[in-house]
Formats: sequence, structure tokens, C-alpha cells
Amino acid sequence: MNWLLFLGFVFSQPQLTTMSEAYFIGPFEKAPVTGDVDWLELKTDWQPEIPPMIQHVQSGDQIDTGGKLLTWQKTDAMVLKKAGIYWVLTCLWNERACKVELEMKGADAVQLYVDGDLEPVSPSPQGHCATLPLPRGTYRLAIRLTSNSDQPNAFSLTAKGEKGLAFRVDEKIRPARFSRMREIATAGNLAISKTGRYYARKRTSYDRQNQKRSSAAACFDHQGNLIAANLPGSPLGFAGEKLLLQGKKGRVLLYDVKSGKTAQILKGETGFKLLEINKKGNLLLFSSSKGVHIKAPKAEHRHIHSRQTVTDYQVNQVLWLLDLHTGYRRQLTAVGDYVLDSACFSHNQANVFYTVSVPMQPRPWFKGQLHSVDLKTGQDDILGEYHTGWEVRLCDLAALPDGKTLLMTGPPGETGAGKPERNVYNRQLLAFDLKERRFKRISSPESGSFNASHANGFPQVVADRVFALMDVGSTAKLVELMPGEPYWSEKHYNTEGKTIQAAAISADGNYLYYKASSQSKPAFLALANLQSGSTQVVENINSDLEANWKIVKPVDVSVQHEKGHTIEAWAYIPDTPDRKIPLVLYYYGGASPTDSVFNGTHQFFAANGYAVLVVNPRGAYGFGDSYADCHAGDWGSASSQDILFVLDAFLEKTPQVDSERVGIYGGSYGGFMTEYLVSITDRFAAAVSLFGISDLSSYWGEGVWGWTYGDMALGGKTPMFDEDYMVERSPLFRAEHIHTPLLLLHGEADLNVRPEESMQLFTALKMLNRPVEMVLFPGEDHGISGTFENREKHRTMILEWFDKYLKGHDEAWQSRWR
Repeated sequence: MNWLLFLGFVFSQPQLTTMSEAYFIGPFEKAPVTGDVDWLELKTDWQPEIPPMIQHVQSGDQIDTGGKLLTWQKTDAMVLKKAGIYWVLTCLWNERACKVELEMKGADAVQLYVDGDLEPVSPSPQGHCATLPLPRGTYRLAIRLTSNSDQPNAFSLTAKGEKGLAFRVDEKIRPARFSRMREIATAGNLAISKTGRYYARKRTSYDRQNQKRSSAAACFDHQGNLIAANLPGSPLGFAGEKLLLQGKKGRVLLYDVKSGKTAQILKGETGFKLLEINKKGNLLLFSSSKGVHIKAPKAEHRHIHSRQTVTDYQVNQVLWLLDLHTGYRRQLTAVGDYVLDSACFSHNQANVFYTVSVPMQPRPWFKGQLHSVDLKTGQDDILGEYHTGWEVRLCDLAALPDGKTLLMTGPPGETGAGKPERNVYNRQLLAFDLKERRFKRISSPESGSFNASHANGFPQVVADRVFALMDVGSTAKLVELMPGEPYWSEKHYNTEGKTIQAAAISADGNYLYYKASSQSKPAFLALANLQSGSTQVVENINSDLEANWKIVKPVDVSVQHEKGHTIEAWAYIPDTPDRKIPLVLYYYGGASPTDSVFNGTHQFFAANGYAVLVVNPRGAYGFGDSYADCHAGDWGSASSQDILFVLDAFLEKTPQVDSERVGIYGGSYGGFMTEYLVSITDRFAAAVSLFGISDLSSYWGEGVWGWTYGDMALGGKTPMFDEDYMVERSPLFRAEHIHTPLLLLHGEADLNVRPEESMQLFTALKMLNRPVEMVLFPGEDHGISGTFENREKHRTMILEWFDKYLKGHDEAWQSRWR
């Protein structure tokens, strides 16, 4: 067998493939370029006849060349009939990472664009050639041809590379390269005016021309007409018909929709956070750290409280009130040993309510305090306390119109000594009776969670109605809440899209402006009429992606456990009828579910020929209290049982998936789950742990939130008094049982789960001579996503690790390190 070595790739006998069909257009009536031009010397104002990053054309599409129409043709006979410029469009599918040699014949000059990027082309005895090291994936080829002759010449294109190389003219792009994920557009900072007449958003998308992601804020009217583009800040909300914007360097602006004028109302407002705009639209309630002076610690920082190790214990936020008409601002709170969490106006605007988190002894170490400030006298009263812990606090305050009740989100119950162990991330709705001064949970234990509300400033009281966003399983839905006993009832609204990811509701309660997506549909923006029940997609921010990507739709593979609970799961199964498919199993396994949203990583694996199974085991919120509370005090046991149970059921019902080629991966708590799973079974062919926990005791003492999150997840257990539990559940102490090839990925600047968690497991497995490798990313924190480049690197490394052990293709992994 012959072997080639190119840029670290080692390959077998190459395959020759000829393009048999393509889209073809020309000639363009302009002076042809003679010879092979160095395009770096072209004038910067030169523009090609068509955009080289063009995504898709159809036979019959036309281009106006200034009085003459040229028509795209899908043809197998590409003939340059006379002198001029011609274009050829096709797709090249590359099954395996390899060197690809392109040979182009029949033109006097050639310019080759691959996915919009100009590639070097060299003359050859037969015409022109290009040599490209291509990872696996679909590539759009746009080829600009110059003919200097009026005699017909046939154009041909051949490709030489590994087996599996093919031209596919109408091929939708399979996102088999993670670099494609930068093309996914997103949106946030949604705002809508009182009657739904105007709405605004900030959109982030990929600029192919400049090859970077950029953001822009814009305002629209209710008919979708653009009113203002490139607003000088991110939308925060509407004050009447004026749009509040957060600009750079602590600037806060008011944009007048009618006049188009912008006025600055605040500047240098460090740490600005909008909390509420009053009903009249003239008062702004916000927090910031402007003017707050906290003595900076010396290099030898003294620690006398455990809370000093929690980086988000920030005591420099102060509550302010700003009159938008007069510009007068008033400080409502002082700096103290507490953290400001939330605030709202009373229904009659006479008071401001706010919550803070205050240190306490003993466990749960932090409690929430509810305060009231009389705006006339300035009197500040403590109304009540609630033992919350640190991880989930009293937030999202909203005053009911009865003047007697406050709503907020918080833990499902008080925590601490003598209290039941709860998954505090199962955020619920609480009511505070202002007369009796007591807290009461009003959301049912059988309901979902309200983390989606917390992320979007809900619950909201509009037109005397209460709306919230509820996590229902792995989805998020709009609900209206009505008083009842012992729990409030819920009215669920059906909106376009499986999961609401961001939302704003009009003050009259008639319109919801929101962003949503599902596992097979990327994010879009919609406007729902809550009176009629109708929904209109007002901005499909990923329409190009939907039209051009080959997206794999998942199937529901949820199963009922023998113990009676249903475990939510879904699977992406690519269409590969001729062979059995390897499987990638993903889970988080911790306090939260994997959401039913468009997941680029899962599409990436599916595009590379893997089935992907996603499991939401016990411990996740959104499925009721009993399901969520399995996480409290149970590191690994219940969730690992559920993951393996779903895997067995899926493999039994899906014969096209190869049960001998299963890889697993997860991040953070999911990284721990990966390490724990390979310590209790050898059934997996490969595993990847991203920034995972290997030793519960060291994470408890070193991670920024190790002891606060651990207080809940460990159910109050500590290394001092529960040594056996720490050893039993820690993968480090189970290393002798690990035989699965394991890849450890970690950021060197990770403050949440320290890189030592991966380093110590790597050291143990190396001493045991087990198949393990570790990659550390300098400067990266938790998630290894500080830059898109590092996110692309580590996601691609996961694929290459699976390719090596599940497919026997180790060339990409090996070449990465040569």
C-alpha cells in the first residue's frame, strides 16, 4: 500500500473524482483578466461579478449585468464559448481529513474560492491546480474562470484525495467543521413598548465579508418595519415611547422613537443594572457601583471570612432612583456586608422593596432579607428573612395590585439545619404577605421551574395579571398565574418554537416579543398576540442557515424507568443506511437539564456520522420537586443509573447504532459524570471530560463555588465528617477501575473547577498506565470558550478523540500534535 505524508496527515491510496455537474453562468461582458493574477495586488475596490461566499443558486436564477441578463444553468457541459468571465458553483464533500488536490482545465485564468475564501492557485501542465488540506466536511466551491479566446473550450474539474471524496452540486452544507458554528445568529436585550407598537433587540451574527461576528441593536414598529438600525447601545426597556439603551463606558441613553433623537441620562455608571421602570415611565430604579469606594486588597490579601473566596460576593452595588424628567437621582441604600439582589416599586409607587443576601452562621451560610424603603421619609425596614444559601437567592421582585403581596423567585424551600435537602436550582415562585410578614411558596411541587423567569426579569405584573416563564422539562413556556390554594394555577400559552430563550411583555399584557428555538430550528424572533393567540415570526435571524445547512432532526426516545419516573431523552440519528453508526452519549447530570434548543455541537457530531443521544437524568429541575431533589446529596448515583438505563433502552430499539462503539462526554458536573461513569463500567469505547471534578473534597475547598454549590449537591456533607462518602464518589479514588481511553480538557485559569481536578486524575491514570491524555488551555476559564477559536479547538478535539477510538481514524488527532 502506498502512503502519503502531508502536513502531518498519513493517507492510503488516493481516490480521483471528477465533477460531473455544476451551476454555470457567463460570459460576463467585461475585459478579461489575462494570465495568472496575484490577487493580493488588485485594487481594494475591485469586486467580483458574484459574491464568492454565495450560499445557493437555482437553475434559472438571473443576474443583471447592466442591460443584459445572464442565467444560471445546472449542467454537465461547462463550455467557455467565447472570451469573458464565467463562474462555476459546486460542493465538495470530504469524508475524512486529508490533502485534496484540485485540477482545473480549460480556462486561461482561474480564481478559486472555498467557502468564500480565496485560495492560492498555481499553473500546471494541464491547466491550473490547488492543493488544500481539508478537514472532514462540505465545502462550497466558487470558481471564477477567464477565457481569452473566442474558440469554445470545455472546463473540467477533478479532485484527488481520500476515499469518500465526492462532488455534490445540490448538497446542503453538513456542519462537519465546528467553524460553521460562528454562522449561527443570536439575539437578546429584547424590549417592547407599552402597547406593543414598538419593539427592539440586539442581534449578533457572522459577517462573512469581514470574517468576524458583530452586534447591532435595532428598533421596529409592530408591522416589522425598521425604524432605527445601529442604535448606540443595547436595549433595556421602554419608558413610555422612549427606548432605554445601555451604551459603552457606563453610558445610559434614551432614544426617542418618534423624533429619532438620543439623549444621555447617565454616564460613567459602572456596574449599571436596570431593575424597573415605573408605570408612568418617569422613574428609573437601578443599581450601580458609581461613587462606591472599596479599599483594594493588598497583594497579600487577608481572608477572614469564607465568603471572601466567592468571587461574585460583590458588596459595591447601591440602589438608586432617577427621575427621567428632572435628572434628579437619589441613593436609596448604603454599602454594607451584603449583596443587592433585586428591587421593585410598590404598586402605589410610595415604596421601593429590595432584597439582599446576608452572611449567617450556621448553615446554609447565607440568608435573604426583604427590605422596604419609604420614598417619602427614607425609612428602611426589614420585612422578613428567608434562609436561601448562596446559589439561588430572592430575586425578580414584583408587586401585586392588591398592595398586600410581593412575588419573587427563590429556592423551593428554606435550607439549612433541620430542613429537607433540596435542589435549590429548582427555582420556584414565592409570595410575601406584607400584612402578616411571611413567605409562602405558591408554585406547585408538581410544576416546572422558574429559572427562565429569572433570566428574563419575570414574573411580571402587567394589566393586573401575572406572567412568568416556566421551565417545563427541557423547554421554557409562557404561563399566566392565577391565585389559588394551596398553590396558584397556571394557564399555558402556546407560542411558536419549542423553547423561549428570551422575552419581553408589553405593559398592557397583550403582546409577547420573544426569541425561541428547538433542537432542529435555530433561534428566531416572534411576536405573539396573547389575546388572539396568534404568533408571527417577525425576524428569522437564521434563515440562510436553515436554507443551506443539512440539519438532523432528533427523535424522542424518552423512557419510563422501572422505578416509575420518566427520563427525558432525544437522539439525532444521521442517515447512513449502509453501515452501523457509532454513538456519542451526552448528559449534564447535575442540577439543570439540557435545554431543548438548537445545539450546534450535537449537529456537528451528527454531520460527522455519529448518532447523538441526549439524556436528562434525575436531579434536573423542570420535572417537579421529587425529580430535582434527587440531586441534593447524591453525587453520581441516581443520575448514572438513569443514563445507563436510557442507553440500554435506546440501543435495544435502535439496531442501526453500534453498541460496541459508544463514546461519552460532558462538562463541569457532566465532566465529573464522565469520570464517574468510566469508573463503574468499561462498556464505553472512549470518553471526554471537560473541566470536570475528580475529587469532591478538593473541589469543595478550592473551587470558587465549591463549598456553596457543594453545600447543596453534597447535602451538607463535608470532608471533615464524611470522608468515606468523598472517597466513594470521587473518580480520583476510583482511578484503578478506569480502563476507558479518557481525554481531559481544562482551562488553566478555571476558577470554578480548578485545572488540578484534571491534573490529579491524569497523574493517577498515567501511574496506572491507562490510556489518558490531557490538554490544558492557557488563559481559559470554566467552559474553555473565552474565544471562539478555543471553543472550536476543544470541540474539534472531542470529535478527533472519538474518531480515533470509535472509527479507527486517528490521523486528525495525531496530525494536530505534529
